Parts: sequence; structure tokens; C-alpha cells
Amino acid sequence: MHGLGDFIGKSDVFLASVDPLELNLLVAREIPACRDLVIAEYQRTADAWATDLAARLATFEDQFHASPGAWKDDIRFFRLGVLCWYVAEVLGIRYREDQRDLQSVSYTDPADLFVHGVMDTRQGTCGNMAALHVALAWRLGWPLH
Repeated sequence: MHGLGDFIGKSDVFLASVDPLELNLLVAREIPACRDLVIAEYQRTADAWATDLAARLATFEDQFHASPGAWKDDIRFFRLGVLCWYVAEVLGIRYREDQRDLQSVSYTDPADLFVHGVMDTRQGTCGNMAALHVALAWRLGWPLH
């Protein structure tokens, strides 16, 4: 396990090798209310989800090859669509209903900002849902830019 100081001055190549979920939760643990987060537990959950998604993806890619034009002739675009479907339909993760139609939100709960919140409650925000998608894509070995 790393500490935040381990990443100062590191190259982009090194940083690309670090689990984005770990980075997200290392920052969260700097907040007193999140000090006791057990990062390894969240990593195991994300690993299991990514393994399940990878197994499903192989079957879904036949659909892409049957009509690639429906997916901009881009397998990466298709895979991202499958990832979004998986998070919503298989994991049952949704945006927080109480925030859906608000013009602005003042976040005071760290769970709304960091990935543990969406993983624990299956309800997320623009911030923590994006972090979950990145963490799963990283586990699948997809390029992140």
C-alpha cells in the first residue's frame, strides 16, 4: 500500500501503473471521516466486478462485429458503452435521485466525492461515478488518457 507522498515527482509512466481507485481513496483517507477506509477491500470488490465484466465483454463484442457502424466503427466506444451498461444494469448503480435535477450542489459528504461512496451505496454523483468507471477501465487494461 502506498502513501500520498509516494507519488510526488513521479513520472507519468509510473503514475499510469498505479491503481486509480487506490489514489482516489488515499486522498479520501486524508479526511478525518474517511481515515478508516480499508482500501484493499474496495480493490477486491472492483477486481471482482472487472473480472465479471471482462467475461461478459467477450460475448458482447460479437454484437459489435455484427454492426460496427452502430458504434462509430470504434471497438473502444463500444466497450465503454458496455462498461456503462454493466455499472447501471448489473451493479445497479444510479445517480442520486435527490441531486438529479439540481442546478448546483454543495458537496459536504466525502462519500459523494470519492469512489467508496458509490461502491457502498450504489448511488453516485458525477465525481464518484466517473472515478468508478476509470477504476474498472484500468483493471481491464484499457488505455486511460
